[in-house]
Amino acid sequence: MTLYFQDRYGDLREIAQVSGEAEAMKRIHAFCDERNFTIYYVRTWTAPVNGREMTIYDVGSHSEYFLIDRTTS
Repeated sequence: MTLYFQDRYGDLREIAQVSGEAEAMKRIHAFCDERNFTIYYVRTWTAPVNGREMTIYDVGSHSEYFLIDRTTS
């Protein structure tokens, strides 16, 4: 699975290849820690993004998200 970061402009940047949700959360926390961003909550949902079903993680920024594309390895 591929973990992406979506910035406030909607641009996707690949963060890592992950094997599951637990590893994805570790990568999300590390990414936020490196930028001194505190995660107060995590909200998830599934939605189509660029024609693919992705799981979206809102960690509190309200304009930037993490996404997992489960169709990739």
